[in-house]
Formats: sequence, C-alpha cells, structure tokens
Amino acid sequence: MVTRRTTQRQFLLKPSREANQAFRYCLALAAERTGAQVHAYCVLSNHYHLINTDTDARVPELTEYFNGLLARCLNAHYGRWENFWASAQPSYVRLETPDDVVAKTAYTLANPVAGGLVSHGSEWPGERLFKPGRYLARRPKFFFRDAEDVALPEKLWLTITAPPVGSDEASSVRAIETATRER
Repeated sequence: MVTRRTTQRQFLLKPSREANQAFRYCLALAAERTGAQVHAYCVLSNHYHLINTDTDARVPELTEYFNGLLARCLNAHYGRWENFWASAQPSYVRLETPDDVVAKTAYTLANPVAGGLVSHGSEWPGERLFKPGRYLARRPKFFFRDAEDVALPEKLWLTITAPPVGSDEASSVRAIETATRER
C-alpha cells in the first residue's frame, strides 16, 4: 500500500475532470512502464492510497515516476511552480497476508466515507477504482504536448487486477466488497 500526501495538505487532488484524468493517465503510464499490478486506489483531495503488487521490486520506481509526472501535470494545470507533494516520503506498507490486503483495500475504498465526505464510497467524485477491468486513460491536453516527437500515447488502458486474496477473481472482489461495507 502506497500513500502520498500533498504539500501542506492542500486540496491539490480535489475531484475534478482534469485531476481525475491526470491521475488515471499518469498511473496507467507508470504501471505500464514498471509492470506494477494495480489492485485498487482512491484519490482524496489531499492524498491518495494505492494498493498494488510489486512482483519485480519496482514500487519505488513506480511512485517516483508517477508522483513526479502527476505533480508536473497538475502544477501546470493550476499554474503552480512550488512543491506539490509533502516533504515526507511516501508511506509504503507491506501487506504480507491476504487479510492485510483485504483490510487495507477496504480502508482505501472507505476513506471518503470515513472522512464524512460522502455517505457511500460510490458517490465519491474523485478517482476510486478496485473492480478488475481495463479503464480508459486519456492524455490530459492541458499538460502534454500534442506533437509527433512526444512518445506518450493519446490514450492508455489502466488495468485493475484483483488482488490474490481469494480462490478466484470473483471471491477476491466479494471479500473486498464485504470488508469495505463493514468498514
């Protein structure tokens, strides 16, 4: 589980079409480049939580690339030049057992409700994904140049995979949904 906060807990990740688009695109690009398996994430206004499997020990590379790209992208969108992220390093929590994965994924998904922001997680207007599938990620026009010399694709697919907590994908999703409802 990776958690990262914005500088001075400012609402630099506040839900908007642009912030949601930038987050998904930058994460899709970082996951594709590092081979990380993304299982779930939730973006709050001043931090995010990301649940992933790091089979190749590349989470530091994933977060460095992702956080740097997202910071530059959203700073450009907001007309900012200062630090985007808090000076503290990202929090990395190793989830060693299936129960750990279920508990932290439920924590991640229930975060908007626990914070009193919405009454049900699905009502959160920010990025919040955990169901396995491929999700379209379009390159934000407000940051990335639209030129032939740019090697970044106009669209990517962010793949969300079920974490290995059940006997199959459906049982993994059910376990997470149940734990999230209980939380």
